[in-house]
Amino acid sequence: MSSIFTAQHVFSVIFILLSLYQFRNARNYKKTIMKHGTGQPVSFGGMMIWNNYVTAIGLLCFAIMLLVGPLSH
Repeated sequence: MSSIFTAQHVFSVIFILLSLYQFRNARNYKKTIMKHGTGQPVSFGGMMIWNNYVTAIGLLCFAIMLLVGPLSH
């Protein structure tokens, strides 16, 4: 008997939520830096924002692969 909520689907939902959380954090950090800036130069700020977006996209891709991958059948 197969159920709707397999471990794969549960982990997929968890990774989707993590991805959304990461997008939100990246967007909020970008807005804060653009609006208020920092008291001193931050040489890694741009790279950190870019890496946050890449991580969020990676988590989202992994979640989609879990949802529609061959193990979900």
